[in-house]
Amino acid sequence: MKRITKILRRKVTPSIQEKLSFLLKSQYWPLEKLKEYQWSRVQELLTHSYENVSYYRMLLKSHDLKPDDIKSFEDLKKIPILTKRNIQKNTDKLISGLCDKKNLFLNSTGGSTGHPLVFYQDENYLEWEKASAIRAWKYFEGFDKE
Repeated sequence: MKRITKILRRKVTPSIQEKLSFLLKSQYWPLEKLKEYQWSRVQELLTHSYENVSYYRMLLKSHDLKPDDIKSFEDLKKIPILTKRNIQKNTDKLISGLCDKKNLFLNSTGGSTGHPLVFYQDENYLEWEKASAIRAWKYFEGFDKE
C-alpha cells in the first residue's frame, strides 16, 4: 500500500494525464484492436531491444534470431525467458544504449527468496504506473455509485 500511496502523491503531469486518457479509452477496445495494438508494440520493442540493448542483441544472435524472425505471438516462444538470475547477472546490459543511466531509478523486489532483484526504471515507466494506479482507483470509485 505504501508504494501505491507514494505513486498517487506524485503530481499528475500532462504526460501522465495523456497516458491515463489512453488507458481509459483503450480498456474498451474490441479484442481484435487490442491484439493489433499489442502486436505493433511487441514488434517495436523487439526492434528497439535488438538495436539498443546489448543483452537482447547477444541473446537473439546466440539463438540465430532477428526481430523479423518473430512474426507472431507464437514465435515469441523462440526467445528464452528472462529469469531473475539473468537479470541479476546482466543488470547493466539490460539498459538501452539510448538511456542515460543517471536518468534511471534503481528499484528492487523485497527478496522473499533471500536475494532481492535489483533493476532500473525510467520516468516513462513511473508515469505509466501512476496512470494505471489512477485508473484502478477510478474503477473502484465506480463501485460506490452503484
